[in-house]
Amino acid sequence: MNKTETIIQTTASVLAQGFADDPMLAFVFPDSNTRVEALTNWFQLFVRDGCNRGTVTLASTDQGAIIWYPADVQIFDHNFDELFSKLAVVIEKFGGLEAVSRFEQLAKAVVSTEPEVPHCEVFWLALLPESRGQGVGGSLLKPVLEYADANQVGCYLVSSTPRNISFYEKHGFRQLFPLPIGDSLVLTGMWRDS
Repeated sequence: MNKTETIIQTTASVLAQGFADDPMLAFVFPDSNTRVEALTNWFQLFVRDGCNRGTVTLASTDQGAIIWYPADVQIFDHNFDELFSKLAVVIEKFGGLEAVSRFEQLAKAVVSTEPEVPHCEVFWLALLPESRGQGVGGSLLKPVLEYADANQVGCYLVSSTPRNISFYEKHGFRQLFPLPIGDSLVLTGMWRDS
């Protein structure tokens, strides 16, 4: 395996472990016995896209990772359509057609709330559970916020778990709206002005 593939695999593994207890991804992959394996496959696709169109950063000693996109990238374009098709294959493999349907419902809701003004976007940020609360998330987020301020653009994200809202608020984000998915999942759209 070459260095790039090793980084992709490691980053996907860190994101999978960081999101294993996340309510949004439990909604897509409800089987906790296969969730980390499913998420590792899932995040390999997102990491590749992030390497091609955005920025992927793995924290030192592999404690966490972030995928974010600068303002000149339209995330939900034909590239995302291709990614969506590949994600659906992974989802069906691990969760069947019912899981694909849940993912489509989730993706439709998230895409429909995408801000129309130029912005950078934190797409995925996760820490290993044992690394939470140690400043790792702030260090991963710092370059994104510096980019947003230097380029005078806002920064957007969708928080998938209530426990992260105060972390993002500490870094200047504010809650824009709740985003209900199905009967039991509520995501939160968040924005930070430059």
